[in-house]
Amino acid sequence: MGDGKTYMVKVGIAGQPWSYIQRFPTEAAVPRIYDLPIDGFEPVGKRLKPAPDAPPTMDPSTIDQLAVYVLDKQQGRFDITVTAIDATS
Repeated sequence: MGDGKTYMVKVGIAGQPWSYIQRFPTEAAVPRIYDLPIDGFEPVGKRLKPAPDAPPTMDPSTIDQLAVYVLDKQQGRFDITVTAIDATS
């Protein structure tokens, strides 16, 4: 369940200096499932700068970290509830 803000999922890749991100908007107080397709993740390096050396498409089997962020200078409180994270093909 979200709060109306836009969040970012960042996944780390084992042994690599890059990671992959994808933003998703939420609706305030509306429980829902957010589908984030693999091809919607973009490779980034430090400070979320583009990572041209990274493969353009993430291999989900190499993920070793996952984080959810609220960024982009959004003001005020934030509140997101995550009940499960699943990978499906």
